Amino acid sequence: MKLNKLPIKKLNLALLYLVTLTLLVSYPALSAVYKCQVGGKTIYQSTGCLEGKEIQLKSSQHATGLHASWFKRPALQQATALCGAQSCQCGDVLVNNQKEPKYTLMNALADLPEKWRFYHQEYQRYQDMENRESFPALKSNLAESACRIAINQALIEKYYSSVMSETQAQYKTSKAAYDEVNNRCVKPDETGWTQSDAAKEYVKCSKANMAAQNKANKKLRSQGWHKSLLADAAILQQPNPY
Repeated sequence: MKLNKLPIKKLNLALLYLVTLTLLVSYPALSAVYKCQVGGKTIYQSTGCLEGKEIQLKSSQHATGLHASWFKRPALQQATALCGAQSCQCGDVLVNNQKEPKYTLMNALADLPEKWRFYHQEYQRYQDMENRESFPALKSNLAESACRIAINQALIEKYYSSVMSETQAQYKTSKAAYDEVNNRCVKPDETGWTQSDAAKEYVKCSKANMAAQNKANKKLRSQGWHKSLLADAAILQQPNPY
């Protein structure tokens, strides 16, 4: 079929069809993100789950399950954030990681909103300047601020899935041990203090169980940082206002 012999209207329709087909083939399911439960762990990927439970996330969600708007590239970001086991670098900005990934992740989750807030404020000031090209230092400072955002983004992408799965499992284990210990002694359904056999047995059991109870309570309290992670993640599940 020769396109130059087709009427103009049919030619336009044919071209529109070809362009649409090309886009569909070239960009399949760009926004699709799948949350897979495999072997008790949560994995995020761009393709469907081969095994385990599958949940297709909304297009507004990042691969981590957080809101995608927090992971957009800042306007004046010039360098790319590269993260290793010990540190992350973006341009001239170098940030050392914590010894444990969970604390590195906690810092990144808490720091990202503040870095976006500062960058947004300075970028708006830069945009409002009529002769902004005369202030290269301000543009350089914005590029540095953009790198700090990029480093936090990279750290969250690197550690979020594994750390959250691990901490959730640890918390569940500690909570189960806490519940088991605290349910060993059955308190009698009695009003006031009595000398019944059930009351005496409860007092005896409680004394014998005290050491195990204190240990379980201490271990559960040590999982307090798990709640901090969830609280910081909850903020990033909402759209980025900056």
